[in-house]
Amino acid sequence: MDDTTRTIRNLLAEAGCDGWCHAQVIGDPGTGIGLRSSAPVVISSMYKVHLMVAACRSNQQGLLDFDRRIRVEPGRYAPGPTGFALFSDVVEVSLRDVVRSMITVSDNTSAGIVYELLPSGALEDTLSRLELTAARIFPHPGERSIPASAEPGATAAEDAAYVIAAFAADDAGTEFDPAYYSQSTTAEMCTVLDLIWTDTAADAAQCAFMRQLLAEQVWRHRVASGFSPRRFEVAGKTGTIDRVRAETSVVTPSGERPIALSIVTRAARAEPELPEVDRTIGRIARVLVDALRQRHDLHV
Repeated sequence: MDDTTRTIRNLLAEAGCDGWCHAQVIGDPGTGIGLRSSAPVVISSMYKVHLMVAACRSNQQGLLDFDRRIRVEPGRYAPGPTGFALFSDVVEVSLRDVVRSMITVSDNTSAGIVYELLPSGALEDTLSRLELTAARIFPHPGERSIPASAEPGATAAEDAAYVIAAFAADDAGTEFDPAYYSQSTTAEMCTVLDLIWTDTAADAAQCAFMRQLLAEQVWRHRVASGFSPRRFEVAGKTGTIDRVRAETSVVTPSGERPIALSIVTRAARAEPELPEVDRTIGRIARVLVDALRQRHDLHV
């Protein structure tokens, strides 16, 4: 066990959780480091990054018009604490801003609209063409079965599914929330961001738009908490369900190449707020970024 892995394990233990993580220099996947990077994990709301990519590719192909005016009807989709999911009344916005709300504030209503408007097979085609073989995205949770029990040593994905089955009364509405069902690996979540940052996920204009949305994310209490905003730029997407807290981000040190990282934690306690775990995600992010900066010359 190297010093980086040992430090990450200690941070997780001190915060009362276990976890999975991966980090790599953008454009150089061979630099990857992490902890259980290839294990399947529930990715919670980070599945919205895959939806964003599919939507932008469809827009590029002329199959989805981001200028289209969308009538947003709250209450039709998975409940949530942010964005249009909180609204009482019908509003009208562009599809472009629906995608923006889905990413910047993790709006479940917006995610439902985006998936509903995607051309048939667009999401599956995106995962296939970009070779995202670990991703299992279930915008309609009924597409997946729930295990009857969670065994000791279950993966985060299995654990999240079991929570729904065993504690439905305590998780009102979660059976309709795709965040509980979608999964990937932390290594492949970094691959998704690498594709966006290298203009490979779609054309240059679409990738620039995606980078802009990820940079506009309002939540700064996890990965961003580990870095000074004067010296580092952070763009990413958080995810939270029950005991699982996560974030996939790109951290760019001033004057250096960007680093993609993905961190998923599973706390021992199911609490609505676990600020120590949130801060630990920032600390782990800093450990990963510092390790890569020490091992490689990232100056540009």
